[in-house]
Amino acid sequence: MKDSLGIIGYVLLIFGAVFIDTPIIALLAIPAFITGMILLIIFYNNLLCKFYKLTLSGILLICGTLGYTAIEYNQYLVLLSRNEVSGFFSYWSIKIFILTAINLIASYLVYLGLKKSKKFSNSKLLSLWLPTLILIPLTIFIIQIMYWNDYWLGG
Repeated sequence: MKDSLGIIGYVLLIFGAVFIDTPIIALLAIPAFITGMILLIIFYNNLLCKFYKLTLSGILLICGTLGYTAIEYNQYLVLLSRNEVSGFFSYWSIKIFILTAINLIASYLVYLGLKKSKKFSNSKLLSLWLPTLILIPLTIFIIQIMYWNDYWLGG
């Protein structure tokens, strides 16, 4: 049951982030995003007791960054579809660098909380930590695939 709670939390979080800036569907995506975030907090709370604050701060930071990144990336795709993007490497590359740094810091906080608990083997530690590291790039990749295949609903 514990593992399924985490998986459901990540799935709802990704679904919510992919559709968070989509008209009409956002009415379902925003509650799904919040529910996924709550499920992840409960999931990591059940695993950790003593070092929960490190992991909680990392999860909250990742979720906030994910929501912001998904909205900003959808806005970028809106500008791209309207041919209003002047240069990717000026403004957007700075944002990508900052968001990547925040993602790495937040993921490291989750890793520290898991590592300090000393309850997990290396393979279990990796399976609990790795989703936090790839959550934002995976979500952006899903949005990009939808954009390439004309299933993107933003704008």
